[in-house]
Amino acid sequence: MIARVNVAVTPSAVAIGLRGFVVIVIDVLRATTTIARALENGAQSVIPCLEPEDAISVRNRVGRDRVLLGGERESRKISGFDLDNSPASYTSAVVGGKTVAFTTTNGTRALQRVGHAGAVAVLCGSLNNRDAIVSSLGTIDAKEALLVCAGQDGEFSFEDFFCAGGIASACTERFPNIAFSDAALAAAVTFRSGEDRIADAIASGEHAQSLAALGFRDDIFDAARLDVSRVVPVYRDGEIFRS
Repeated sequence: MIARVNVAVTPSAVAIGLRGFVVIVIDVLRATTTIARALENGAQSVIPCLEPEDAISVRNRVGRDRVLLGGERESRKISGFDLDNSPASYTSAVVGGKTVAFTTTNGTRALQRVGHAGAVAVLCGSLNNRDAIVSSLGTIDAKEALLVCAGQDGEFSFEDFFCAGGIASACTERFPNIAFSDAALAAAVTFRSGEDRIADAIASGEHAQSLAALGFRDDIFDAARLDVSRVVPVYRDGEIFRS
């Protein structure tokens, strides 16, 4: 079982060495929400890529008939890609049996940063799969669960911190004997202050308001649904699989 819960408010706050840690990367709007949705709907795996060119290289290497290109730049679908970064786009009819080469502004960069630092496990967390993530932590032996907020362009992101608080809050109930950092406690307090109106809380954030202005308001409400998925995406050897 984990011994402590901590929160990194941006990926740059994460130490280089993560041996003995379990890491949960959080990008509520929208990468980790979308990754879980893709796997829930039958995608074989998701390959996080830094740049669109890297995703195209994956498709060329694995095969055009097996790989879909997904992701965003400036919140919109990348030219020539099959899919954007909206969870609703990743239906079973579209992604079933496919590998998704996926690149986003924040989430996939965070995964690349922490994915090769020696952690016991690297998971993708969201509000949708909050309870499933917490349940999985009960099966992992690690000195610390580090909740890494992907942030927005390198800066603090409210919805990611809020989600980290949701995970931390659930951990206080599930694992009463473990320790919590001040950052984890602050995140838990933030979550509890908006727990009865999650969609409104998420929608109040700067990034959410930007998405709404671009026509992605439905994605905000989709991502705000709590504990609706049992999928725990696990990142290993450069790919994300359903545990």
